[in-house]
Amino acid sequence: MSDPACRDILALLRERPLLTEGAMGTMLDKKGLAARNTAERNLTHPEVVGEIHREYLEAGSDIFWANSFVANRHM
Repeated sequence: MSDPACRDILALLRERPLLTEGAMGTMLDKKGLAARNTAERNLTHPEVVGEIHREYLEAGSDIFWANSFVANRHM
């Protein structure tokens, strides 16, 4: 792999398992912001989305996904 980011991830994986964040929709629901389109919450409640990412970081997550799964022109 020539991509430096991929090499970094592979090096880390040789040392230990990497943890990804959890279910954004579930966390938004727990905070009273459930929606069919969780990506919309990036625009309407960015502070809550940031708070959820911080909680996952504090819990030990190494990898974070963009909260944009359904953000496409076919919504």
